Amino acid sequence: QPIQMENPYKEPPKRCILCKIDVDYKNVQLLSQFVSPYTGCIYGRHITGM
Repeated sequence: QPIQMENPYKEPPKRCILCKIDVDYKNVQLLSQFVSPYTGCIYGRHITGM
């Protein structure tokens, strides 16, 4: 009888990293994740996954 197990190649569901975080313009540490430190440009959706 075969052993039952989850598909190891199945991608985990994408979760929003901001679901439980209040976004505020004063939260520099959070917002700096979405801005390039070299150019000051905001990262695109393909980079941030948001």
